[in-house]
Formats: sequence, structure tokens, C-alpha cells
Amino acid sequence: MRPTYRTTTQASDWEHGLVAGNGSLGLMLFGKPGHHQLTLSHERVLLPADPPLPAPRLAPHLAEIRRLIATGRAQDAADLAVAVAAEDGYSGLQWTDPLVPVATIDLCDDSDAGAADYERRVDLLSGEIEIVWTAAARPRLIRAFVSRADGIAVLDVPHDTRVRLRPPDNVAIGAEGVRGGNQERARFGGGGSPEPEALLDLRFVVGWAGVDESGASTRIAILSREDDRLLLGLCVNPRQDGDDQAGASWPKGNYASLLKRHRIARDASLPLTSVDLGVMSSGRTTEELLRDRSPSASRELLQLQLQAGASLIEDSTGEFPPTLQGIWSGTFDPAWSSDFTMNGNVQNGALAASLSSGSAAQVRTWIDMLIGFSDDLRHNAHTLFGADGYLLPSRCSIRHARTTHFDADHCHEFWTAGTPWTAAIALDDVWYTGDLQRLRSAAYPFAREAERFYESFLQTEEGQLLFSPSYSPENRSSTFASQACRNATQDRAALAVLLRGLIRSAELLDVDRHLAERRRQWLAALPPYRVAPDGTLAEWLDEGVEEEIGHRTASQLLELWFDPPAELTRGPLADAVITLVRKKLEWRDTGNEVMAYGLAQLGIAAAAVADGDLALECANRLSRTYTLPSLSFTHDHGAIFNLDGAGSLVGIVHTMLVQSSIDRLILLPALPGEWDIGAATMIHARGGLVVEALNWDGTSAGATVRALPGSVRLRGGRDVRITLGDTDVRVELGDGESVDVVGTTRSIDARQPV
Repeated sequence: MRPTYRTTTQASDWEHGLVAGNGSLGLMLFGKPGHHQLTLSHERVLLPADPPLPAPRLAPHLAEIRRLIATGRAQDAADLAVAVAAEDGYSGLQWTDPLVPVATIDLCDDSDAGAADYERRVDLLSGEIEIVWTAAARPRLIRAFVSRADGIAVLDVPHDTRVRLRPPDNVAIGAEGVRGGNQERARFGGGGSPEPEALLDLRFVVGWAGVDESGASTRIAILSREDDRLLLGLCVNPRQDGDDQAGASWPKGNYASLLKRHRIARDASLPLTSVDLGVMSSGRTTEELLRDRSPSASRELLQLQLQAGASLIEDSTGEFPPTLQGIWSGTFDPAWSSDFTMNGNVQNGALAASLSSGSAAQVRTWIDMLIGFSDDLRHNAHTLFGADGYLLPSRCSIRHARTTHFDADHCHEFWTAGTPWTAAIALDDVWYTGDLQRLRSAAYPFAREAERFYESFLQTEEGQLLFSPSYSPENRSSTFASQACRNATQDRAALAVLLRGLIRSAELLDVDRHLAERRRQWLAALPPYRVAPDGTLAEWLDEGVEEEIGHRTASQLLELWFDPPAELTRGPLADAVITLVRKKLEWRDTGNEVMAYGLAQLGIAAAAVADGDLALECANRLSRTYTLPSLSFTHDHGAIFNLDGAGSLVGIVHTMLVQSSIDRLILLPALPGEWDIGAATMIHARGGLVVEALNWDGTSAGATVRALPGSVRLRGGRDVRITLGDTDVRVELGDGESVDVVGTTRSIDARQPV
């Protein structure tokens, strides 16, 4: 049976609709009997928000900014940055260009009277969506998919459906941080098709009064009429430089043949990873599973969501990575501009499980996009801090990557951790895949540019490295009375991961040997992690700085997402991690269920210190609190369509089942007591390894592990240490070779020596 889920809820708006996509073209289907709507978006069509100004010239004022922070006047430092920006033409908080819909298609008929048995379905393998109901005792069916083979959306409707192509509604959702008022920059016009019955056409132009215009042309063609059905093709052609001439090459065939061609192409792109938690499908709707709080229902729901989440990420990864909303939008004023928010959402959300799922291309799409913005990244470093190398902004779109989004309250201009964090992920791609050519051509050069920034930015204080100015997204300590600060733990964590990666990379590539000693000196000079008086892992490194638990993020946990040092996974610091996770969950219990990916930060950290039950609590919260009946995700509890949870949920579960370093693999490190039986396939691990099969029951466990090409050189030898329950062995594993391991289901306590 093909994995399919069902929902009986009618979607009254786009946020609750069913979605389909092919990486570039996104489709949302919603409505009710008698009037359904289909909204189209394209990853290249954005609505202009604010002009991409240069980053503010803070470098001449850096010494004063640091002095103000050091003397307890952090907010004055933030205000100074805003004043300098105002002199450079900033009128306030600058926004990135949002992803917006390009067209709406109305599907109207006379089936609303006496409609019954309404149901929506999604095939998780093909991405095909269906809506079925009955009217006048006759079955009705709308079905659609977005073809990876043909580059169009395919829509199949009853022959009596009235189809109308029109400009999309501008539905502002009013979330905090949304910048409205830019809809006047969009214009629509008809196409004047020579065959109006067969082809509908809508031109969408965005820009400032003829300047820097772009947009799209949307076309609908009737592909065939047969068996009381109407088969339509929908095409969105992005317009570049005013060019509106590109047209769709409409494919030949019926619905079944077009779907078959699409399935073949999609099968080749979808991750092969799967997780089976030992529960057979009950056939219940998502509403029924969400209401049922039993362990078996939770496992069944989670199984569906893991597969749905992987599909959502893949279907919204095209030329660019997924935005906050993937490639789907139904408003001109999306929350947070539906951009690439890089102070957490991209890394902890959309791409949280890409490497473990074997989808390194998703990460590379993001890294390559940023490399394309090299001039902007160097500009940020030089203009803000007088430094060389790269400096990433907190958010960007496909238009630019300049640091322009900040104000007196949100000091994103002081956030420097994003560059080493991103570079560490670029290196992690290589540790997972064994692709040393990628290390040489992209990952190491990117990481080296991140390091160059610190060569002039870092200071020392009493023999330790000092990060100032600093920023912990988007929290503030009462000690600083500002989001501006010094020595945020995330800065230390990100640089630590980067430095270890640089040392390993230089050895593998036999380059920059002269930098090895300095890199080790920097590692040794990093300020130590701190346990706060409340027993939590501190968010700021300096003694005496007050913690602020009441916040949706936990940026101090960053290093636990990689290959954390033993000091973090054993002993007092591991206890502090668990205390922090529990206190953050308690805060969420008091009506603060906001930001889905915050639970990934907590859940992956809990798994990393081998607390499987606590990790499962985070996963179940994310599963039940941030999921719609359509199995799309929300940013907050039941509000704001957002894709973060799709990657976050998979990331938590994978970390519970598989953890790794370059030469060490731990299987079932954080298996919760509730998962008494289960299996997983094709989970990837560092060291160029793939756990092709992993299964467990009440007492025993087994796994098959294979080494990818390039893994031996990556690890510096054939030896791999594999731990599974009470089995801890070293095996020789050459490129392409596999090994079977048998053990028990006893979870390894990562805080104790094995």
C-alpha cells in the first residue's frame, strides 16, 4: 500500500491547504465544495520590499561600540549602530524581498448543495494531492501534482468545473515582524491569448515604476478532455529583465502517463531514509491521530510526519533552498518576509536533517547560493568591522546577502556566529559524504573565509578569546539590558566547531599547515562553557551575567548538533544541558508554544547527551503542537504556515537513532523506553557511512553499515568503531564495504565512558 494520509478538515485559507511542488514551482489547493482555489508560487518570484542598501559603516566606530559594551552600556552601543545607519540612509528596519503568490486559479462548480464525505488525501511517494466528496450522490474529484519531469503543475478536475485565472488575493496575516504596504509594487495584466478557450494567461510584474522589474507569466492550457474530466497544465515562467516571451512546452499524455513520468523523476530525488516505529497504519485521519494521545497513535502520527516532512523539504528545494515557507505562499505580506533566516531557521529548521537523510544536495544548494553572494559577504565584514573574509547576515533572499536587517532592539549587525556555523555545516557535508573534491573546491575555501574574519575581529582578555560585540539570537540578558552583549556562548561554540573542522580539512588536503598551531591555540584560548546558578548551560560565558530562560531559542546548544567534545556530553555540562532543556520546556508549558525549531534545538541536545525520553518529549511536542491536519507545519501553536518543523522533526529522530564522528558510530544512543520495537533505513553518518538497516525489539538490535566511496581517506584508515547496545567493536571497513553488527537495545549513556 502506498503511504497516504487523509484529512477531513476543509481548508478555509491557503495556510491550511494541501501543498505540492517540484523544487521551483509550488502549488497550494484549498477551499470547499463549490469553490476551491489553487495558488501558485515560484522560487524566483519575489516582491520588492526595501532597496538593498550597503551595510552600515560601523568599522570606524568599532572601538567605541566595544567600549560601551565593556562599561555596561550595551544598549548605547546598539543605538550608536542605528544612528550610524541612519546617516547611511537607513530609515528603519530593512526587510528582505518576500516570496509571494503569482496567481490564483478558481475552480467553481455547483457541487456545494448537499455535499458530503469531504476528504483530502496526499500520496507521500508521488506528492500527488486529491480532494474527494460527493454531491447529488455522485463522486467528485480534484487531483493535482507538480511534475519534476515536465516542469508544470498538472490539474485534473470534473468537466463541468469553471476555471478562472486571476491575480492572487493579498492576505496579510498580521504576525509580529511582518512588513506590509508593498503590494503597490505589483501589477497584473491579461495575456491576450489567441486561443482563449485553450489557454489562459496572466502577466505578473513586480518592481518600482519600471525600474528593476521582474515577475512571472502564468499560463493554463487544456491538455485533454476525456471521460467527463478536464486535464489542465499550469506553467509559471519567471520573467527576467522584462522578458515575457518564454512559454511552456506542454507535454503529451493523459493524467496517468504524466503522473508516472513524474513519479520516476521524483523517486530519483527523494531521500531513501525511513523510520518505522513498529505501528501498522490504522487508516485513521490526521485529525483522529492528533486527538488520540496514546503512545501507539503518537508513533503512527510521527511515522507519517517524518515522511511528510522529508517530502516537504525536497519539494521546496530547487535552485535555492527552502524559504521559511518553502516555495508556498498565499500573501504579499508573509511573516518575516518568508526569506532565508540564518540565525536559526535554515540550520535548525529546513536543513536540520538533510545530511543524515542523504540529501547533501539540499545543503549544497544553500552553500552555493551564499558563495554566489561572496561580494556581499566580504562587504559586510569590511564595512561593519574592518575585517577580511566573509560575514553572513542574519537573513537574506535570492536578491542579496547584505547585513541590513537590524534596529535598536534586534542587533543582528553584531551577530558574527552565522559564518563559522554555516562553514561548519559545509564541512559536515564532507564528513557525511566523503566527497573530498567538494572539500577542496567549496567547503574548505568557504571555511577559510570564515576564519579570515576572525583574524582581525577576535580580541583577548586575560588569555582568553573575547567576542565583542556579540549577539545571542534573539534573547537578552538583564545584565546587558539589551540584545547587544559580549561573549554569547553561540560564538564560542560555532568557532570551536569551525576550528576543529579546519584542522582536519588542512590535514586531508595537505594545505595551510602553517596555520595549524594558531588554530590549536585559538581552541585552547576559547572561554570555557559555564553552568549558570540555576543549573543550566549558560547562554553567555561571562560570570555574573543573568540568564533569561523565557525565550524560544537555546543558541548555546549549537555544538551538540555536530560532533561534540566529551566535556559537553558527560558530567556537569551534560547535566546542565538536561536542566536547560527541562526549564525551556517548562516555560513553553506556560502558554509559550512558539517557534517550532526551538524544540529541535532542545530535542537534538537531549539526544546528544543520551536522554532519549526527554528527546522524545521534544519530538512529540513538535509533532502535535506545530502540525496542521494537512501535515504542513506552523511557526507557533496553530498559527503561521512555516516549514521549519518539517526538517526539525526528522533531525531529532535521526539523532536519537544514530550519532557519529569521523571514525565513531553509535547506534540507538538515545532510544526512548516507549519505542520498544522499530526499524530504520538509510540514515547517513559522519565518516562517510550509511546505516542501511537498523532494527530493534525488546531485547536485541542489529544493523548493516556501509562505507561510501572516499570514506577510508576521510577517516585516515579503514577502522571504524561501532557501538550498538552492549557491543562495542572496531571493524575494518573499506570503501563500498559493509558490515553487520548485532547488539542489544540498551541505550548507550553518552555521558559515561564506553
